[in-house]
Amino acid sequence: MALFQFQRVKLRKTIGKIGVHKNQALVLVNYGGGKGGDIWQLAQEIQASVKKRFGIELSAEVNIV
Repeated sequence: MALFQFQRVKLRKTIGKIGVHKNQALVLVNYGGGKGGDIWQLAQEIQASVKKRFGIELSAEVNIV
């Protein structure tokens, strides 16, 4: 379900050195030199975009340290 929502919102974007994987919309990638805060920021923006457009609240499936 989340993958479908990601694809509909077209969240294939990059912030600095962090981006959404080109072949897997559910994976965030550090292309080199990005910081943990950058990944967190992109994840927050994606969650907000999906919630705003579809009313669905996404949560991370992994632990973020």
